[in-house]
Amino acid sequence: MQEQLVELPDIQAIQDIEDKFLQVNELRLQRTRDSLTIRQQGFIDLLPLLFHFNNPSLPGYCHKDTPCGISRYRPGRESLSLPRNVTASLKRQHQNRGHRAIQGIYLMGSTGSIAHSRRSDFDVWICTHPEMTLEESELLSRKCEKITEWAQKLGVEAYFFLMDPDKFRSGMQGELTEESCGSTQHYLLLDEFYRTAILVAGRKPAWWLVPLTQHHIYDSYVDDIFDRRLVEPDEYLDFGPVNEFPISEFLGAGMWQLYKAIDSPHKSAIKLMIADVYASEYPNTIPLSQRFKEALHSNKFDLNDFDPYILAYRTIEHFLKRKPDLPRLEIVRRCFYFKVGIKASKFEEQPHLTWRENLLVQLLDEWGWSQEKLEQLDNVDHWDVAQVAAERKAIVAELIKSYSSLTNFARHYGTASTMSARDISILGRKLYAAFERKPGKIEFINPGITKSLEHQDLTFSYQKHKDSLQHVWEVHSGRKVSLMEPPIYKAKTLIKALTWCRVNGILTKNSYTYLDTNTLVVSQTDLHQLVDIILDQIPFPQEKLKQEVFSQPAYYKQIIIVANAGKNPPSNLSLADNANPLSYGKEKANLVQSLDLVMINSWNEVITKHFSGESAVKQCLYLLINCIPKQKEKRPHISVRCLGSQFNALIRAKLKYLTEQMALIYGHANQSENTRLIVECGKEFLVLQAEENEGDIQAYPNISDLFSALGAPQSKFSPIALDSNTLKSTPLDAISRVIQRDHIQVFYELEPAIARAKIYIVDENGSLLFYTTPFNSTQALLNPLMRFLRSVLFRQQTQLTLNESQLLSRNIHFWEIIRTQTHSFQLRPVDIDPSQGLDDFFNVQAIGDGSTEARLKFTIYCNQEEFSEIEYGDQLYIEVAKYILSLRKSKERYPCYLTDLELAKSDSTPFPPGSLQTIHYLRQKSRLEKRLNHALQSVEL
Repeated sequence: MQEQLVELPDIQAIQDIEDKFLQVNELRLQRTRDSLTIRQQGFIDLLPLLFHFNNPSLPGYCHKDTPCGISRYRPGRESLSLPRNVTASLKRQHQNRGHRAIQGIYLMGSTGSIAHSRRSDFDVWICTHPEMTLEESELLSRKCEKITEWAQKLGVEAYFFLMDPDKFRSGMQGELTEESCGSTQHYLLLDEFYRTAILVAGRKPAWWLVPLTQHHIYDSYVDDIFDRRLVEPDEYLDFGPVNEFPISEFLGAGMWQLYKAIDSPHKSAIKLMIADVYASEYPNTIPLSQRFKEALHSNKFDLNDFDPYILAYRTIEHFLKRKPDLPRLEIVRRCFYFKVGIKASKFEEQPHLTWRENLLVQLLDEWGWSQEKLEQLDNVDHWDVAQVAAERKAIVAELIKSYSSLTNFARHYGTASTMSARDISILGRKLYAAFERKPGKIEFINPGITKSLEHQDLTFSYQKHKDSLQHVWEVHSGRKVSLMEPPIYKAKTLIKALTWCRVNGILTKNSYTYLDTNTLVVSQTDLHQLVDIILDQIPFPQEKLKQEVFSQPAYYKQIIIVANAGKNPPSNLSLADNANPLSYGKEKANLVQSLDLVMINSWNEVITKHFSGESAVKQCLYLLINCIPKQKEKRPHISVRCLGSQFNALIRAKLKYLTEQMALIYGHANQSENTRLIVECGKEFLVLQAEENEGDIQAYPNISDLFSALGAPQSKFSPIALDSNTLKSTPLDAISRVIQRDHIQVFYELEPAIARAKIYIVDENGSLLFYTTPFNSTQALLNPLMRFLRSVLFRQQTQLTLNESQLLSRNIHFWEIIRTQTHSFQLRPVDIDPSQGLDDFFNVQAIGDGSTEARLKFTIYCNQEEFSEIEYGDQLYIEVAKYILSLRKSKERYPCYLTDLELAKSDSTPFPPGSLQTIHYLRQKSRLEKRLNHALQSVEL
């Protein structure tokens, strides 16, 4: 049931209130015009026309169906500045105007206040009709974008926001964008609108008409005024009241203002302090918009006192004096002064002051600032690095203090933010990118504090730190190091020092760089090379990111690798035949002494990494394998440079090839492969593998350990790839090129001169088993192996369901390895007839059971004769060997091979669920055959 109003004003009282607001509106609009250039004033004048008409002759036109027409608006003298033919066309269009899609146009924010100058931007609310469709809204948004582009040519930076009063009142807001706060604020935004908005054209806010005493029944009051026709409803739009702020909104406001502080720290510090003040007054918060309305309704209004920014400052000042917290108040005053943007130190030279300047003089008299202080602040565009860094530190500390106060307030009341999950995620990521510190991250110290930090001359010095005794790189302003001036920056590496200078705009293409005369670890030539690399690869200023970028996790889009910056390989190395700079010559020397990385990610974070010593390459590769995304379009651009040695071209080519190879192997979306890349580095072999989106790298000191690792079971197909010049003395490179998924491949190299064969077996998942065995004949070598592998395939099928077993179609392939005269390797396919020579062999079957793979208990069946470990214990293999020799007429002790193996599976066995991988059988086969053949050689008959 609708509440009864105590009393309603008469028409004259309503008219009086409306006239007061319109008078203030006109004065603020005039103040706005007074602060603009002639061309910028043209933007204000033409703004209503651009939205009232949809005419190809006007700026912003994009489509014939774009909604247009402003309610309660009639073109006036502003159209006189247009060409006559355009005016005539607009006049005809106005006469034929039917439905008007736009209820009103408002300027809001600092417009018309002391803080707005010709350099300030405009926030424009285009208040749309509730019946506007999504398609019409999209067309109108496109028109706004085109008008923004046109305004830039006039020297105006304008941002347009489509606002549906009905949707806003019901809590429905647009998505978060670079300029729109999305779901982060509602009542705080509305509070700012009501106290700062300037009506340009269209309907007036119904909020004007509701006295503070009736705010508790705001909706009923407005309905009654409309129902009783005290005013015409179509003359007004209604965004609703600003009563009690929800606690949850303060968190959203805090996050939003922290984000805005990335580009405008001084303005955001003031707005964040307002939210802090509001929270401190809760639940008796009196919004500034209500103070503004109360003064106007009670005839106590002064245009200067209720200037939006003056009102905000006075509120903060009262709060901080009451605490008291005078240091914070001083920071707020400085933020206010910079936001106003007037150089008060020059006032004595001016014959006349504007209204903004006069208003600022009154404040400065209260603050008691000296002429010296004003000159120092007005010289902000020429501040040195230390001053800018100190200002940023103070502002960030103030921002964090206000934000922490808001989060503590919300936590005290046990309330979470009402922001959408998307907005929380995006804002959180933006804040993380801007403010979060992490190892190696370059801090940006000039978020709009000064115009430029560019230095004409920079000197770099390598010094021993007096406290830690570690060497650091110092950056000095000027052509030489001055003992009277502290360095502007210190870093552990020269690359980081240069990168910091570049990211902060200190190092530019106009800069000259020098080395201190006592710095000998790098040459002037090396320094200039590094400077060229940094200038060429790192853009300044960085590209402004679009909103969508933060809807995805950060990924590296650019990686710069610099080898041997300040480090040189041993000078006593001679030229070697092998061209692998990672394992060079007979000494297997690693010529890469250090690696510096500069990485730029999709969130514009710049991070440096430094690796040195024998593990530098390993650490770098581990980092890279975890930096390469699976999507090709997200693959980072990697550039490689090398400094200062006769091997620099060789090193650069090697690292470039290796990084490209890694990108090809790991930078694809095929999740069904876990390729293992082998890199020979120094005296070690590195194996890189990315499994389940996490890269790993292992080092092995010799080929034996490497091959053992390659034989480990794999969760999915894991082919083998070799870096160039790696393991050239083995056939592994040739083998790796023919490895196939779901195939069993046997490669053998015969060495008849020493009666030996080398066997390489690659199973269906790419696991590799290598062993050597005595060689008697090809048939004796391969036929038992073929029979064994076929029995394994059969057992694997029996462990699967019927449907799964039908999908299992593995083939067994044999290849002979042939060593060429040039010491390379060729592979020749070989067909094996498993039935050939069956009469010459008998079956040797083993069945294993146990709790661990290394402690399996075996029973061996030889020609159907049973030999169990339970019965014979440690003598099992001796007894089997005796039996085998008893069956051989010649009593020869040539090798014996298993033809079948059963590995029993139960809850207590060590094997994974499902079908066992072939490598499980092969490894057990190899262990058993070694013990059995050892027994054959040693047993006494």
